Amino acid sequence: MPAFAKKTIKKTDVVLKIRAPHYIISGDKIQLKESKKIVRSDEDLGAVPAAVYKEMGKMKARNLKIDRDSDIGCPQCNKIFYTSCLEHPLFWVPNKVDRRVKGPYTHKTLPTNFFRVSDEGHKGQGVRAIRDIPTGLVFGPYEGIKTKAEDCKNPDYSWDVEVNGLKLAVDAKEKGNWLSLVNSPDYKRGGNIAPFQHKGEMYYLVKKPVKKGEELLVWYGDAFGRRLARWRKKAEKEQQ
Repeated sequence: MPAFAKKTIKKTDVVLKIRAPHYIISGDKIQLKESKKIVRSDEDLGAVPAAVYKEMGKMKARNLKIDRDSDIGCPQCNKIFYTSCLEHPLFWVPNKVDRRVKGPYTHKTLPTNFFRVSDEGHKGQGVRAIRDIPTGLVFGPYEGIKTKAEDCKNPDYSWDVEVNGLKLAVDAKEKGNWLSLVNSPDYKRGGNIAPFQHKGEMYYLVKKPVKKGEELLVWYGDAFGRRLARWRKKAEKEQQ
């Protein structure tokens, strides 16, 4: 962290630091709670690493340039943090591969404690929740083959990321993980997942509570949305 930035760091005014914090699922969101105060209705996701907790709540001053590759925005607080908001913490679910699962790599990487692959998806095959999913969960990164953005052959399966000033595409058409199965809603505001770049990779944040049985939906951008509108109009004509 730059030395000049230290004087501009602020703590959140609402939430104070607590002792022995754990991530817990409380209702439809992720919260921090002292281990001794966790009750039976809380779902304990584990302790917050000391090094991570030390940096949580450090807010970036408005006069400093936002680093979209490392800073974390809190949509509820409308503030920018160096790591995470204390009142609305993020719980990062790492990618894992279950070799026991038969089928393609997309299925082997699916976190089956949260989701299932569904053939009744919004646009065919998709991903549905097998339990209520709280806001604040982060999944990823989005896997695929990285190429220069202008050389990407499968834009409908790709996300653009900027690394050291170079614009790259993460093409998941051939080597994507389960995140590539998440469909797009018909309209920009219809999704429950927010994509964001962090340290050169793309991640999916649960921005709205997802009820059991509901499908995960992420907006893939305006260009994809225009193609989607054309496909939808064509399908409507064929059904008439």
